[in-house]
Amino acid sequence: MKPGFVATGTCSQAELETLLKEQMGDKGWHFVRWAHRVSGFHKGMPKTLDCLEGQMFTGDRELRWKPQGQKFDVLLLSRSDAQDFHQLKTSFKSVAGDWMTQDRDAHIYPSTETRLPKGITHNEVKVGQRYFIDQITSTVHFVSLVAKEAK
Repeated sequence: MKPGFVATGTCSQAELETLLKEQMGDKGWHFVRWAHRVSGFHKGMPKTLDCLEGQMFTGDRELRWKPQGQKFDVLLLSRSDAQDFHQLKTSFKSVAGDWMTQDRDAHIYPSTETRLPKGITHNEVKVGQRYFIDQITSTVHFVSLVAKEAK
């Protein structure tokens, strides 16, 4: 197991766009949800943040967001420690806990599989899961997506 970092914050749409560009850049994958559909997995920045919720992830971290009025609630799940996020200190607060991470395999079902939801675009992303575990209670509090390198 490796150490983890969990933080929450609130930001405007412009701040969220900047945060996504700075933390994820072109190497990130996004997945956004609306009441009637999902985007599927796509490389790079989402075209719009006008959704019920979204997430963007790399091999190291995941950012999740949800609109709350004129602002966005944001959750950061990362394997890096707080020093890597010095620019977030003013608007983000770390979530209390002695966080450890454990990586697990994950799979996207092919379109021929009879499971729901059907037809999610995955654009050849290789995904994994990262469990964020409180060391004191051994409880998994968060599960994030991880972009894995192709072997």
